[in-house]
Parts: sequence; C-alpha cells; structure tokens
Amino acid sequence: MKPFYFNAKTGALALLLAYTFGLLLLNFLHYEIQTAGYPLQVDNSESVVLNEALRLKGGLGHLYKPLDSPPFLQVCYPPLYLWLAAKATPSSPGQLFLPGRLITFASSILIMIILAFIINRYSKSFFSVIAGLSLYVSSPLILHWSALIRVDLPGIFLMMLALALYLARPKRFAWLFIFPLLLGLFTKHTLIAFPAAIIADSLIARDKSALKSIGVFCLLGLTIFLVLSYLTDGLFYQHIVTYSILPWRPEILLNHARQFIGSHPYYPILLAFYFNPFTRPYRSFRLITLGLFFSLIEFCFSGRIGTVSNFQLSFFIFATIAIALSSFPLDRPRDLSAVWLLSVLIFAQLLHAAFFSNISPSALKKHFRLNIKHANQINSLIRKTKGEILTSDAQWALFNNKTFIFDSFAMSMLARKQLWDQSLIINRISEETFSLIILDFDPRYPSEHQKHQFTEEILTAIKKHYRFKTIIGGVGIFVPMSN
Repeated sequence: MKPFYFNAKTGALALLLAYTFGLLLLNFLHYEIQTAGYPLQVDNSESVVLNEALRLKGGLGHLYKPLDSPPFLQVCYPPLYLWLAAKATPSSPGQLFLPGRLITFASSILIMIILAFIINRYSKSFFSVIAGLSLYVSSPLILHWSALIRVDLPGIFLMMLALALYLARPKRFAWLFIFPLLLGLFTKHTLIAFPAAIIADSLIARDKSALKSIGVFCLLGLTIFLVLSYLTDGLFYQHIVTYSILPWRPEILLNHARQFIGSHPYYPILLAFYFNPFTRPYRSFRLITLGLFFSLIEFCFSGRIGTVSNFQLSFFIFATIAIALSSFPLDRPRDLSAVWLLSVLIFAQLLHAAFFSNISPSALKKHFRLNIKHANQINSLIRKTKGEILTSDAQWALFNNKTFIFDSFAMSMLARKQLWDQSLIINRISEETFSLIILDFDPRYPSEHQKHQFTEEILTAIKKHYRFKTIIGGVGIFVPMSN
C-alpha cells in the first residue's frame, strides 16, 4: 500500500483531526467495554436474537419451525450470525450476552479498519482517512449498535470486506470478493446496497471477470437458499420472507430520516461537497456513488412498522466514505478556503455527535446498577414461581431456564395479517396456563408501544384472566385471577 499523502499546508488540520479521533476512539472503547459486560439486555431485541441463537443449538428445525405449536416465535434472519453466537454462548445463565456482543464489537473494529483501507485506496490522503475514521467512531449509530447481540454490524463487516476485495482484486484471486458477499447475505439478507453497488459497477465497467464472479455468486446464493428452504420444509423462506413483510408507512420513514438528521445534522451539507459540480468527486468514485444510491433505497425499508435505526447503517457507512473522499480533491489546492470550510463542518459534526451521544460513565453505571437491582427482584419472583411464564421480554425466560413462549410483537403483526391464529395463545391465557405474565409495560394504561406489542384480543384476555400484582422498574407483573 502506498503511504498517505500529507499536505504541509493542511498538516495542522490533519493533526488536530487525528488528536480528536484519538479522544473519540477512547470514548467509543470505554462505552463499548462498559456495555459489553452489562448482564442485562441493552436493546429490547437482544434477548430475542440470543434466544434464537440458543435454539439453533438444537438444529435448523428448532429455529425455523411451524407456528402452530409453542414456542410461537418468528425468526427474521438467516442463520450465520446466530450459529456463531450459539457456538460462543454458554447454555446456562451467566454472562449470556457477552460472547455475542464481543462478536459485534470485533465486527465494528474491523469495519473501521476496512473503512480506512477503502478511503486510502482511493485518496492516499491522511486527512481523508482520519476524517472518515473520526466520523465513524463519533456516530451515535455506531456507538449504539456496536455493543449489541445483533446481526447488523457483523453483516456490514462482511459486506465491507467484499467491497474492499472487489476494489483490490488481485488478478489471480479476482473472484475472492464473492465469498464475504455471500456470508454477509446469509448474516443479514436485507443488506442490499453492497451487492447492488458491486453488480452495478461491474455492469457499467463491462468487467467480464467481475461479471463471471457475480454469476457464480448468484448461483451459489440461490443454491444455499434452496438448500436451507429444503432442510426446513420451506419454513426458512416463510420466516425470513413471507412473515417479514410488514406494512410500510411514510410517516415512519420520515421519523427515521429526522432521527438520522438529528444525530448527523451536518451530513447533508458535507455530502454537497461530494456532489460538487466543479471537482465532481462523485464521478471519480463511482462504486461509492452507486453505494450511496442503493443504501438510500435500503434506508427506505425503515418505513416498515417495527423497524429501528439499524436500517440507517448502510447509508451512514457510504455517506461517511463519500464525505471523507470529498476532501481528497481539496487536500492539494492553491486556495485553502474550501478545505477550511470542509474542516469546520467536519469538526462541527464531531462536536455535535460527541454531545449528542455523550453518556457520563458515572450516570451509565448508576443506570446499570438500578436496572440490575430491579432485574434481581424480578428473577427472584420468577424462581419462586412454578410453571410456565408468559413474557414480552425474552431475557426473563433465559435467566431462569424457562421457555420463551411468545414473541409478542412479531406474532401480533402476523395475527393482524391473518398469517397466524392468535387463538393459540389466547386459549392458553384464558385457561390460566401461565403462573406469571411479565410485560415490559403496564397494560392498564394504553400506549403506542402497547398497541404494537399485542393485539387488542390478547390484551383483553390478559386483563380478563390475570390481575395486576406489582410493577418493578417499569415491568408489570400479573398473576392468574384464581390465585
């Protein structure tokens, strides 16, 4: 690899940016290390993904199963990350979340390294590389998703690796990029921006070698998909495709767009440098421009009910690369006014992100201690209770060697789409099968969260056959009326 280009005139700016990156990296590492060892879930979806990983230990048939018998659980993702997390996670309660979080954290660090490689591959600019890395580690998106048991960043790492290999493409191993691309697709199948950008770039360049490799990629991907569907009697397809199609609402997409702009307010202005009609970096870096376009389409998927900020990640990655590369033509100018303006905007974004995502270590520890205290009380109550429990939060089942029976959000959405018979759970509630019902909200008081979490029929059955006992740290505990 050729060394970075270091402009003496902009060297002071680059060194200041490097110092800022060091501080941001320390903050990032401190938060991730502190969060990784937290014994409870940080995000509501973590325990669901962990439960899926542990179920995979029993084989694919235990994961992608029919929904006509308990447990009533829909699986949204292909099995690769779940398999890795299953191998790393002990079956007995303890530090259940740590192994899966470490996989995600390692993926985030590797993404950062590949990000630097891609930016340097195009620009050979020290300023550009440090700008990209600083924007990456400062983002609230990366800070949040790097510490979770989730498929998102492991999938993006594999896609980024494919992107880097596609760019490097040594003649004898020009086809290597298809393997991480395949692995990424079977980690998170909705990461369409990366393969779409590579395919489009190959078509535009009329690169026969790359197109042949892409043909092999498509053939292998289809074969693996058909094999997984065959091994699960078609249930793999049903779970990740049929059951995953959720209603799309423009107001939800607009809310996600506002959320992204709220945490990255200077990105639209910084991207204007990339689409500058005078230096036209968008034409020099075609693959990144295509990635921006397709990641924007991927971003639009966040308009579905129940989606969260993970659908912003691909766009964030490509936008960060584009912003970093937009400084490349400005790094060697006669007039430094443009690079100074760009630098001010980058520092403004870093400053905003630092304050936006700044969490006091003492406040975080206090918050964690209080949650652990409440969790111990809930776990103590569960251990004293014999029989099955119904919980909207899988961690209570995992901590107490109980079966997580019912994924309330996913199954309620399927019931509304007439893809699942909700009487299967309503009858069990009506018969007071469960010794405890544990909800992450108080159903006595209506809320938007409650509306999405359960159907009205299921909530009515709970209110009719169970009585409120207590609330611990915002978690509602209900016992049968007959008790």
